[in-house]
Amino acid sequence: MRKLSWFWLLFLIYQACTNTHPPGANNISGKISGAGGQLIYLEELTVDDLIRIDSVKIEDNGSFGFSYLPDEAGIFLLKLNPGEFVTFIMAPDDHIEILADKSTFPNEYKTNGNEGSKILERYFTETAKNQGQLDSLSHVFNSSTHLKDFYEIKLGLDSAFAGLFSQQQDFALQVIGENPNSLATLLLINQRFGAKKLFNVDDDFDLMLQIDSNLLKRYPGNPHVIAHHERVNIIIDKQQSEQEAEANLAPGLIAPNLNLPNPSGENISLQSLRGKLVLLYFWTTYSPPCRAANQQIKEIYQRNKSKGFEVYAVSFDHNKKIWGDVIVMEELAWINVSDLQGAGTPIMKLYNVPDELPFFYLLDREGKIITKNHSLLEIEKALSEEIYLGP
Repeated sequence: MRKLSWFWLLFLIYQACTNTHPPGANNISGKISGAGGQLIYLEELTVDDLIRIDSVKIEDNGSFGFSYLPDEAGIFLLKLNPGEFVTFIMAPDDHIEILADKSTFPNEYKTNGNEGSKILERYFTETAKNQGQLDSLSHVFNSSTHLKDFYEIKLGLDSAFAGLFSQQQDFALQVIGENPNSLATLLLINQRFGAKKLFNVDDDFDLMLQIDSNLLKRYPGNPHVIAHHERVNIIIDKQQSEQEAEANLAPGLIAPNLNLPNPSGENISLQSLRGKLVLLYFWTTYSPPCRAANQQIKEIYQRNKSKGFEVYAVSFDHNKKIWGDVIVMEELAWINVSDLQGAGTPIMKLYNVPDELPFFYLLDREGKIITKNHSLLEIEKALSEEIYLGP
């Protein structure tokens, strides 16, 4: 009896050791020729993080295999080394196979198992070709910086990059358009080409809305889909707030009052400047375009301050010392104020100030908005007209 018990115990241990695929678990397998002996890692891209699930040693013949059962469809990576990985989609019932050669991995590979992973294979392998051309442009740029005609070379490179970027963007749009209900589209709309995002909120929000609508129907509880939906709703709320703010900032309306401290701590209100033409100037000390604008505004201020012109400069800085030092160093003799809350200041919402600074409002002698613009040149034209017309 005791011998029989030992027999069954050894049998169960053997079964536990040899049964590497738990019931119902996915089989992620494949072959990467030439990678025998290396570790390969299975990772999941969650909404907030990249989580390592498991690792295995690749067999001498390049074969490997994982078993993993996701709760729902998700985005996964098979990684050899940092920067050397392929991305695939996997749902609970999928069995994924990835085939490649180490010499061309991850630029060339084949995926079997589901349509979403085939979509990503198509996108990333084609992108690798365009990336090769982009790398060539970068090489020319880096090897030309010391040349006398570098500026002309850079113009040519910029033009070539614009063409490549447009080609990549068109390709991504084509893939998304052909597969509107795939989870893969969430990856594609967040891709970069070089350092530049393929899609942005300002130009491509309709595309983001369409993807949100499509995926909510197919994957209503998926964390990636929910995160995208929440992002879309945040953008919608922001756009509505901007529209409401814009309605109060139209030319001819009184500009909202501001009452902010200068570097000495004395509060100065915007409405106290009634009777003067006012340049309301939003800036930061750490923005090179703003620092350049300071010098242009100094010239405008010197020419027009005796004609009833004033500058009310609102800085979106955090550091009072740096802000004050720049004012002194650059001799900014106009009114300088700040609540020192940086980009978190409610003034940005009140005046619908864009992220890109500097930004300007020109106010008439009654405190009404004449115009607003990123361009100081356009502001100066409007100022000249107001000064010419007189009080």
